Amino acid sequence: MKPLIYMLSGLNRQIPGISTIMNITPMQPPPLPLGQTLTEQYGHLVGGADLAKLLGFRSTDTLRKAVANGTLTLSTFTVPGRQGRFALTSDVADWLLSLRNGGAPKNSERDN
Repeated sequence: MKPLIYMLSGLNRQIPGISTIMNITPMQPPPLPLGQTLTEQYGHLVGGADLAKLLGFRSTDTLRKAVANGTLTLSTFTVPGRQGRFALTSDVADWLLSLRNGGAPKNSERDN
């Protein structure tokens, strides 16, 4: 019989014969893609303090200044009847991943 590999107490061990196996730790499922995780947490639209935090800004004021200066390359937009800037969570996820991968995000096209 071929040895089987089991995860026992967080360690990989080969067990040539199976009589009793205790303390089996189940494998964790792979993490969800970033876009799916953000959508589950924030919905399809994110704005205000949540958007500022996701983008790494200290406050919504610093986010507003980055948008006004044109230094934020993420596409943001306004929503009639609401204050502040908003972005699609899928765009936020793509933008963050492009930064991590060393690519320069595309310049945004912002509505006023």
